[in-house]
Amino acid sequence: MKSSNLNHYFIGSLVIFFVGLVVWFFFNIPPVSGKAHVEIGNNRIEVEIADTPLSRIQGLSGRASLPEKSGMLFIFSEPDIQRFWMGDMRFPLDMIWINGDTVLEVVTLQPPSPQAPVPESWTSKEPADKVLELNAGLAEKLGIVAGSKIVITR
Repeated sequence: MKSSNLNHYFIGSLVIFFVGLVVWFFFNIPPVSGKAHVEIGNNRIEVEIADTPLSRIQGLSGRASLPEKSGMLFIFSEPDIQRFWMGDMRFPLDMIWINGDTVLEVVTLQPPSPQAPVPESWTSKEPADKVLELNAGLAEKLGIVAGSKIVITR
């Protein structure tokens, strides 16, 4: 075999190995890290926890809907400017930026247009260590506003 053929064979084998590793990784790690409850005022919301890189990347993408009074809570190791996008989202969301036990901001987002070449992204205005995603309109219905206090129970 010529040297260039061996190089192509070696590179091809590496690519197949890494693709297999990525597929194994994605299918063998649960998309969420567990469940908890978030209490805001007199309201109790069941949430899925997204606190790993993979679970945060996946988020709610690809789902057809979210049960009423439930959501996904993204937890980060420290407060920072957080950036989210609505890639492969199929329903509108309320995005609630949180730092510590205080709601910083509530934003309602629509899923991207199928014609959009790249989904729009949203960035927190202040450092946040948590982001809560709910069905659009639920935050207003429950009276969740900037300054609201939250309690997380696992």
